[in-house]
Amino acid sequence: ASGSGNHGTSANTVFREVGSRLAATFTGALNSCVTVANSPSLSMTNAVTISLWYNNLGNPGGPAGFIDKAWKEPAYHDWSYRSWFMYYSTGWGGSISCQANGSGFATGTGISGVADNQWYHLVFIANGAQGVLQIYNNGVLAQQDSFTQFTLSTGPYPMVIGSMVAQTDNAQTGFNGALDDVRIYDR
Repeated sequence: ASGSGNHGTSANTVFREVGSRLAATFTGALNSCVTVANSPSLSMTNAVTISLWYNNLGNPGGPAGFIDKAWKEPAYHDWSYRSWFMYYSTGWGGSISCQANGSGFATGTGISGVADNQWYHLVFIANGAQGVLQIYNNGVLAQQDSFTQFTLSTGPYPMVIGSMVAQTDNAQTGFNGALDDVRIYDR
């Protein structure tokens, strides 16, 4: 449930107990996701904070999206059309990457060595006005980067949880795992 009325529609997603948590589980397919319609409360321009619990349940291969807010259907590997996103990749040593786009660009790969079948708490903070990107894993600052100040991109596209907005070459995969307590803040 959302305090801002941003309720999603699930597809090929099962809500079940994973360890001690009741969570949304995703198959790794692009169409296994929760889609949340665009709304003003998801169109942050100065800063975004994303908090979620994740549990990788298997090898997703390439980049596997936790959450994605694109402002245009991306072309082949064109990351610039995404407002913000977080993804996991075993291809890069089990790492977590986060990115924010706008009139500038910030990205960070802040966590590596993520084990399967274990819950982790992830927080991503992108503050365009201050020019700071931070990634926390289980409450510990894993990475902090400074970048040029910018305004986040916005647009009419939905937010996708458990996958990434499909690219024309379908190179991206969905997340094969469980997500719980996804929270998004305009700060």
